[in-house]
Amino acid sequence: MTKALLGGALALLATSSAYAQIAPVVQATGTSPDKPIQVAITLDDDGRPTYAVTRRGTAVVAPSRLGVMFTDAPKIEHKVGIDSHEPIKDTGLRRTYPNWLAREGGRGMEYNAWPGKNPPEHEANMFFTQWLGGPMDFAPRVLSLEGSEGSPLQSTEAKQLALNVVIYSIVIERRQVRRGDTRTVALAPGRGQAIRFVAAGGKARRL
Repeated sequence: MTKALLGGALALLATSSAYAQIAPVVQATGTSPDKPIQVAITLDDDGRPTYAVTRRGTAVVAPSRLGVMFTDAPKIEHKVGIDSHEPIKDTGLRRTYPNWLAREGGRGMEYNAWPGKNPPEHEANMFFTQWLGGPMDFAPRVLSLEGSEGSPLQSTEAKQLALNVVIYSIVIERRQVRRGDTRTVALAPGRGQAIRFVAAGGKARRL
């Protein structure tokens, strides 16, 4: 919900900025369904936008023009985790504010769905640029090597599988799978098929 709300804040910000060119706008707001979280977008006299986020009337994000600045992140009610979209580049603040799990703000896997796809070296370059600052909300792999209208991705199935291991993001759940987790799936009475899963994130082991 927080992720969706912050995404909506960006939409409000863009709408407010565009509207400010034709008429003065004092403020635009957005609230979550049960209204504990509110995002407020304010334009100053020069039309420059700022935003602030409150939870149950308490500020959790200080007003900012450049990005998210938490005011009391470790004590946010229910330990709300933040995965900010369309932010500035990571600056290391997530080490101070543990509720800041990750951020998007880069060319993600979705760019492979349309023309101008990510080049083969895209993820390798990201390790030495944006990901030096911290984890990114990046979809680590796709199950199809075709984009829109059947256009091919510049990738392979082996590479997509490997991305699950080499790309770190705390947003991705670490699922520990052990040898004892093997299950037999009954396809018909008296018959079945043994299926094993290989999981990333645990210790290396022989299956």
